[in-house]
Amino acid sequence: MDDNKEIESLLLFHSAVLILKTMAMSLLTACYRMKNKVIATPEDAFYMPTGRCVRDDPEVERVRRTHRNDLENIPIFLAAAYIYGMHCNPSVSTFAWHMRIFTVCRIAHTIITVSAVRQPYRSILWTVAWTVCLSVCAQIIQFSYDSMGQL
Repeated sequence: MDDNKEIESLLLFHSAVLILKTMAMSLLTACYRMKNKVIATPEDAFYMPTGRCVRDDPEVERVRRTHRNDLENIPIFLAAAYIYGMHCNPSVSTFAWHMRIFTVCRIAHTIITVSAVRQPYRSILWTVAWTVCLSVCAQIIQFSYDSMGQL
């Protein structure tokens, strides 16, 4: 397999895993809502007449915050990874390690956050994933700068 195809395959695989992981958070929120009999809006009482419409259930809010954190971080990384992989000619191993580390950190971050594992683990995982995204962006800028010099 040539390098471009390998990078494309890595991008597709990790993107799908991260997208499915983010989508799963909606289902997890629904599960916690049902378990704790918490509804999001008064009209949801149609489905759960014994549910209470509150915004302060600790478990539901923990899952919602984790989902929101995914929505703040994963799309940015996927956009940067696409630009980096498709336009900056990275080595396959460098690209693969960026994708693997980010994906593993985000999955572990979710498990640790939803499970309420005490700090510093959640912060460490978030920081590592953020640093990977920063690295990708720095390499895009470097590639762009080098390319401008050749014009």
